Amino acid sequence: MLININDIFSTQENERKRSMDIIYEPQGAAREYSNLALNIYKGCEHACKYCFGPSALNTKRELYNSDANPKKSILDRIRKDTQYLAKNNINDEILLSFIGDPYQPAETKYHLTRKTLEILIEYNRPFTVLTKGGTRAVNDFDLFASYPKSRFGTSLSF
Repeated sequence: MLININDIFSTQENERKRSMDIIYEPQGAAREYSNLALNIYKGCEHACKYCFGPSALNTKRELYNSDANPKKSILDRIRKDTQYLAKNNINDEILLSFIGDPYQPAETKYHLTRKTLEILIEYNRPFTVLTKGGTRAVNDFDLFASYPKSRFGTSLSF
């Protein structure tokens, strides 16, 4: 019996998708940037006119920009998925985030990004944060400075 190597990889990918809840594998062109991603919030209050988030989620821009709440039980779900990745020696970098911003204005109320990064560090997961959040990210620079598997990027809009 011949075994197709693509079948083996396909089976592994399907197993990963079934086992993870909040950390996911980006599809299409987004895969170019990261094999794994995580979005803490359901929307984004930055309200950038060029944002693809509303169309990617098939929701109205006004709702997406006004409903920036954390996803349900987000920290528990992140911990569960991170444990799965560590247990299975999956060391792909996790991008925060493709849809929304981890340091959007809602972060000043919920303070979830630092807790998320602490979980990722606890389980030795590599991660990158992309944000327009400016000074809201400064309080977490100690985490980035002390953890070599982290990267930080920011966008400047004019």
